[in-house]
Amino acid sequence: LAYWMTLKCALVNIPFGGAKGGVMCDPHMLSRGELSRITRRFITALGDNIGPYTDIPAPDVYTNEQTMAWIYDTYSMMHPGENNLPVVTGKPIELGGSPGRNIATAQGAVFVTEHFLEMGGVSGLADLDNAAIAIQGFGNAGANAARLFESLGAVIVGISDSPGRSRSRRRKCWRCPATSSFRPRWRIRSPSRTPIASQRR
Repeated sequence: LAYWMTLKCALVNIPFGGAKGGVMCDPHMLSRGELSRITRRFITALGDNIGPYTDIPAPDVYTNEQTMAWIYDTYSMMHPGENNLPVVTGKPIELGGSPGRNIATAQGAVFVTEHFLEMGGVSGLADLDNAAIAIQGFGNAGANAARLFESLGAVIVGISDSPGRSRSRRRKCWRCPATSSFRPRWRIRSPSRTPIASQRR
């Protein structure tokens, strides 16, 4: 990931750096206060290895705009009197975040897929109408991509995420949930193929 991020940032000449880092923990087992303290301690430890003109963190797995706000706030306390807003992306709108950031990755995937199909990338399929789509990962990017693909006429036939996976044996039987929480409609199996949930409608 760090390698590809380095290339992407260099390609469009933006100073986001290319490092990747994080904290090994299960955020689902932590309170909001614990997540805040861990995030702030992590940023304190990074010190001047990040900064608006050094390396700019961005949201990734199990982080959100609140996490980015904690990063900005902590860095600002370490560098008072400076313009610290550019230190991190993915901030809330009220802290200088970008409108549309929440669905940007998913929207990019849709644009690339549409262009690929228009160029004849899949024989006999010129657009997303009735295209069979499988989504790997059902976090922010995957859940939004599923909704966007479906809104353009695609059929979501499979989803996978860390708890397991789901697929449709009938092509048109899944509809995107209203939220990003994963609500399986068919048998879900873990990577070891052991059934962990079953719900049919």
